[in-house]
Order: sequence, then structure tokens, then C-alpha cells
Amino acid sequence: MPEALRRALALAAAANEAADDELRDAVRDYVHSLKAGGLPPETVVVAVKSAIHRSTRGLTPTYHERRDAAQLLDRVVRWCIEEYFGDQAGGTRPPS
Repeated sequence: MPEALRRALALAAAANEAADDELRDAVRDYVHSLKAGGLPPETVVVAVKSAIHRSTRGLTPTYHERRDAAQLLDRVVRWCIEEYFGDQAGGTRPPS
């Protein structure tokens, strides 16, 4: 996992809302590199989810933190799909 993605995930897991843009950029870069390596979309999604789980391993979150983590995972997977498929994923991506 790239250091930029690990760092961005750690900041996001700490509920640092300002880290969202950094995380989105890191996810996009990671997805782009995996796609360029020829990985299919389902493998890329699994790799991104795995990166999230590795970055948050060992944490014992409260109920609210688990809910926030689930929302974070949903956002990250959405960004992953949007980056992999570009305009095919529906809608438009925010500018980088």
C-alpha cells in the first residue's frame, strides 16, 4: 500500500474531515496504479478495502466511530469505482 494512502486513511479514520480531499486523491492514485497494472475492477476494490482494514486494524472504535468507518468505506469504494471507470460509473467526478 502506498504511504500516501496509508497516511490519508489514518487521518480519515481519526475523523479528520479536512483529510477527505487528501484521501480521495490518494485513493485515485492507488486505483490508477492498480488499473495501469492490469488489475480488473473487482480486484482493485478488494485491494482498496484491504488497505482500509489494514490501516484501522487494532482499533477498538465506539459505536459512532464504527458508523463513521462504515460511511468512510462507502465513500472510498465509490471513489474507487468512479476512478476505475471514469465517466462510465455515472455522474461526474469532482476535479482533482
